[in-house]
This record gives sequence, C-alpha cells and structure tokens, in this order.
Amino acid sequence: MADDPIIILITAAVCYLMAAQAQWNNIIRFIATLGIGYSLMLSIKYGLQVPRPISMAGLGPYAYPSGHTLAATLTYGMLFLYCRPFLLKPFQHLLFMSILALVAGIAFSRVYFGFHWPADVFASLFLGIFILSVTRFTDTAKTPRRLILTILTTVIASIVYQVLVLPVSLHAIT
Repeated sequence: MADDPIIILITAAVCYLMAAQAQWNNIIRFIATLGIGYSLMLSIKYGLQVPRPISMAGLGPYAYPSGHTLAATLTYGMLFLYCRPFLLKPFQHLLFMSILALVAGIAFSRVYFGFHWPADVFASLFLGIFILSVTRFTDTAKTPRRLILTILTTVIASIVYQVLVLPVSLHAIT
C-alpha cells in the first residue's frame, strides 16, 4: 500500500478528480507535498547513511528515514485533506481512523519485517505529519506575507529537527 506504483496510482487518481473540478492549486499542492517529502527523505537518508537492520537485495542500503512510511503518511494524509470537505462529520472520522490504521500498519510492518529500526519509521511519521501541517497551513494562507512566514517557519523547524531530534534518534540506534 506504500510501494511506488500504488502511490503513483493514488496520486494520479486524486489529481484527475481535482482536474475535473478545476482545482489546479490543489493539484500543485498535492504534487509539491510529495516532491518535498521525497526530497527531504532522500537528503536525510543519503546524508546520514544509517544502515538497515538487515541487508536485502532490492532495498537501498540506508534505513533512516523510512521512505515507505513517509510516502504512506503524505499520500494518505493528502487524500484525507482533499476528501474531508466533501464528507459528513461521522465519515470524516471514519476516513481519518482508517487512514491512521493503514499508515500505522505500514510503519509497523517495516519494523516487523526487519527493513527498518523503530526510529526510522517514527522519524518518517514525524516528518510526514510536519509536512502535512505546513501544507494545511499554506492552504489557508491568503497573502504572500503569510506564505513567506510559513516557508521561513518550515526552514527553521527543519533545522531544529535536524539539530535536536536526529542526533537523539541516531544515538538510540547505535
């Protein structure tokens, strides 16, 4: 449920629905959110080069953070943000709980099968939720000044995350 073909299929389907309603800003926001998430994940992964718990063919050599967990968090989180306004409250809660269970299951499976350390998936969940929060905030940003403030806040929070959270997580692994 978090492999690249599935993520691409879900993204294409959601973007098609948005295009049918001429929601071009939402399409850009959806694709940009995934792009920023993948870029940050790869930068951190290849910058820190934390090895996987086990070496397996077909998997990259580095574990931190989990790409599958981040992809699931961002894709299904954006799906929720897009669908939420069209649903009644009880269905919003049902969709949220379903997505929460799906993402938690994906995160758990990455650790259970030995592909990642727990810190890898927690970092991906944190990073994904952070990116979704910024995305949601920029959705309500009506002025360029507020958008610039959002971008600056994101950069500062990212630096704080890399300086304070990553070293603690890496220390727990070693």
